[in-house]
Amino acid sequence: MVILGQAALSLGMVFVGSNDGEIASAILQLWMEKDAESSPSSHWRFVALGLALLYMGRQESCEATIETLKAIDTYQVRGFEVLVDALAYAGKYST
Repeated sequence: MVILGQAALSLGMVFVGSNDGEIASAILQLWMEKDAESSPSSHWRFVALGLALLYMGRQESCEATIETLKAIDTYQVRGFEVLVDALAYAGKYST
């Protein structure tokens, strides 16, 4: 799980703000396949941060991901939804 968390974070840092659907779906699928209850929460935080970095500054694009996170029923996911939403608004600039 440590390697998966670091890999997700690395992908998020490389593709920050790209809104890459392929990477986002891979991270979300990882979340659905793995049991978040049995793994330490710190590693899932890295996965969530990697996912959130993909949507930095892309507030209009993160809605589908947030809806998918709502479908995952774990105690940690509510905070991860807020993280994705916060980073989507954090990098937004006005023209």
